[in-house]
Amino acid sequence: MLSKTMKLRHYIKQIVIVAHKEDISDLYSSLIKFNLPLFVQRKIYDNIELGYPSITRCLLNHADAWMRATECDGYTLICEADFVPIIGFEDVSMEWLPIRDTAWAHLYTSSPRLLKPYDGYLRIQQSTAVCYMINDKIGRLLSGFVNDYRVNHGFESLHPWDSDLQWYAMGQGAELYMPLKSLGEHGGIANPEHKLAGMRHDGAHRADVLAARLQFTPNFKKISTGFFNINELKIKILPFLRIITGRWIKKIDEYNWSAIDVLRANLLAFKRLIF
Repeated sequence: MLSKTMKLRHYIKQIVIVAHKEDISDLYSSLIKFNLPLFVQRKIYDNIELGYPSITRCLLNHADAWMRATECDGYTLICEADFVPIIGFEDVSMEWLPIRDTAWAHLYTSSPRLLKPYDGYLRIQQSTAVCYMINDKIGRLLSGFVNDYRVNHGFESLHPWDSDLQWYAMGQGAELYMPLKSLGEHGGIANPEHKLAGMRHDGAHRADVLAARLQFTPNFKKISTGFFNINELKIKILPFLRIITGRWIKKIDEYNWSAIDVLRANLLAFKRLIF
């Protein structure tokens, strides 16, 4: 029986690192502390799949991780090769995640939006798949997403599939949550395909606020250029602008927001960024 006082290491039953050709030695060393089954998934693509853009191949790799999650009784932690966890990642308290089988969570958050008035939990809309946790039920719910993406966009498309994933999951009854602060960082460089697809900031994204210091240095910080310094500054400022302009909250028909709800949500947003 799950308890709100349990730690992340108690919730997770297995870990999957979704990788291609990256060096994951630092990440592997961090995650082995969980003392759980740890799978490094480097998908082997056939000749047709090799012709797809990398964003599609990434989707297919994640889909294999979802299938692995359906075979596990409990939560599976799925992270990409460029995820950098915080110190104490495995011992993070889980009071922020509701105890229900329809709940899944993003442990890395960048530009999250609040869908539901705060009731002790942060139910969000979030478009990145850098690090998240799903149970076997959510894994089964996501099983039809690959075909849905193929029908609506095509495997040759540069459309970012992770921007659609949560809405698909919501349509199947899943609820996405997050901790108050991000439990890790997106350590890699933006996929050049994101720029071709016309994504804002060329697809570059970072954690809006971290719960603790990182366990090791992200790759993007090893590149010391003026561009990255300016980009980092923008990423720190943008979360405050999103609150001021009302984009921290995304209202959907499922919930009613009172003026007090909005005020509380905005105060919480400032609190998580400042303290």
